[in-house]
Amino acid sequence: MSALRSGRRAPAPGPFTGATPRAGPAPAASVLDVLFVINARSLLLDIAGPAEAFRLANLHRSYQGLPPQFQLRFAGPEPTLTTSTGLQVCQLEPLPKELPRPTWIVLIGQPAAQVQRLDPGAGDTVRWLTTILGPPFMTEATPHRLVTICSGALLAGRAGLLDRRHCTT
Repeated sequence: MSALRSGRRAPAPGPFTGATPRAGPAPAASVLDVLFVINARSLLLDIAGPAEAFRLANLHRSYQGLPPQFQLRFAGPEPTLTTSTGLQVCQLEPLPKELPRPTWIVLIGQPAAQVQRLDPGAGDTVRWLTTILGPPFMTEATPHRLVTICSGALLAGRAGLLDRRHCTT
């Protein structure tokens, strides 16, 4: 009897079925940079949840013998920032001066009180979004994508990146 007929799903290859991930470098053109932009008091769940989803997507690809699709990067206006829970994230990249290859920018949400007034770091992030991402993002042929998590959409709005666009949050 097939797994479909029995109502049970066949187990997917993975760490509990004896499959071993096969690693291999992906060609540079096929890898997407996923740049998490973190500010002071960013919601830790908004960082960890999406990062785990991309990590698991890469892991699933490795079980199929495919190279990773996503290169996770974490950047902010400061090298060390304190999240909403008080946990510090450190060794953050500086906000890049250019985006040389296709990049998905993930703007992380912050608590409501933080969104009402921008601290200097969040102001730096808005200026960075406006100057670095703004011009290429506004063209139809852009290879870049913007992903906003919860109130991260407000940072994008302040930077003018949502002008003439539909947005759901």
